[in-house]
Amino acid sequence: MKVSDPKNRNIHFASIGQRLASLTTLVIFLYLVYLAVNGRFDAEITRFAAWLEHLFS
Repeated sequence: MKVSDPKNRNIHFASIGQRLASLTTLVIFLYLVYLAVNGRFDAEITRFAAWLEHLFS
């Protein structure tokens, strides 16, 4: 099958910043899954909430 438009089109992938942001999101998600599997999720969330409360009070 022939392409109807023979001009080469440049395919633009994500920028470095977008790739790092998506990688960071994936790592955080996998860490939360790891905590949930090991049963430490609630303790870590409580610790994080206490840190935020101390930070903003």
